[in-house]
Amino acid sequence: MKGAALLVAVWLAAPDAGEVRATMHGNLAAVVALQPLLASPEAFKDPKNAATIYSSLAVLSRMKHQFMRPLAQEPAAAFGDLFSEAVDRAEADFSTGHPDVARARLRGLTGMCMSCHARQVSPKDFAAAEQAAGGIGLAPLERAEFLAATRQFDAALALWGDALSAPRKTEADSFALARAMRAALGVSVRAKDDASATVALLEAQAHRTDLPSWQANAVRLWLVDAQAWQAEKLVAAKATPAALFQRASALVDASRAAETYLPRDGERIKLLRATAYLSLALEREPHAKWRGQALYRLGIASASAFDPELYELDGIYLEACVRENPHTPLALRCIDLMSERTLFNFTGSGGTRLPPDVSQRLDALRALAK
Repeated sequence: MKGAALLVAVWLAAPDAGEVRATMHGNLAAVVALQPLLASPEAFKDPKNAATIYSSLAVLSRMKHQFMRPLAQEPAAAFGDLFSEAVDRAEADFSTGHPDVARARLRGLTGMCMSCHARQVSPKDFAAAEQAAGGIGLAPLERAEFLAATRQFDAALALWGDALSAPRKTEADSFALARAMRAALGVSVRAKDDASATVALLEAQAHRTDLPSWQANAVRLWLVDAQAWQAEKLVAAKATPAALFQRASALVDASRAAETYLPRDGERIKLLRATAYLSLALEREPHAKWRGQALYRLGIASASAFDPELYELDGIYLEACVRENPHTPLALRCIDLMSERTLFNFTGSGGTRLPPDVSQRLDALRALAK
């Protein structure tokens, strides 16, 4: 997704442009260094890799100093601050013994950076990441995730295609390959905007007789939406920002994602398209009059699509909505949705247990919205 493009305006407008660009390159090097470890849960938990993780996070957390300049009215200002705060939370998760949470959070955050700035990464950094990935010994599906994270989409899709053509022998196979299907869809829809490839991918699975019923039902629903998308002949790269915003808004409304706390798995194609269109629209027209509404809908779609690359980005979008539109009905809608989803996420069999810092953050945002 191209959410990180919203940061570009501040980078380019900052007084010390050379310093900021150098810092940005350092940030990207840190992002790339994390990708092999983020692709493997075992590698991310391995103590021998802790130094690399801590040093990379230390670089990324310093990003906030590059955005705390007298540019508060820039749309990207809130994103820079929120990004660094999210990195700090990931570091706290990692250091307090919650590596899975930290890894999930960082996949979404670093995906924002890579989606926009991959072409600015040094070839040496890419080569070092490839070498690290080889040293870790990633499994095929983990390597596919690494390739996708570093924007090598065709190579990733080839690995996922190999996996998806293999027979299902166990329940573990079914779950692993369902994850591969979701990841491949994320690339074909959000990254490549390729309706025909998405239809072909789903048709190949729809004809199989060895899919569990829950997976076959999902494929059937996704295929219907993918075929409708193909018939639209909408090319995002050629559409105006306003047209992208309008189409994305219609897709979010059609998914009915705002009506439930749970992921709308059957509406996955609609929601992935919506996140891609809204991000691209904001990248091209960051000062649009519909910017706040786009952030609100990005919050809805990101949470409901249940895609690893969008993990917890809904909170960033909704918080940015509040900060950029204080004391407005729109800000109240954003904080209401953020509070509802946060309470749901912290509710389990033992009831709701909201950490004090999370509660205080929500209270502060609600005061800003009122």
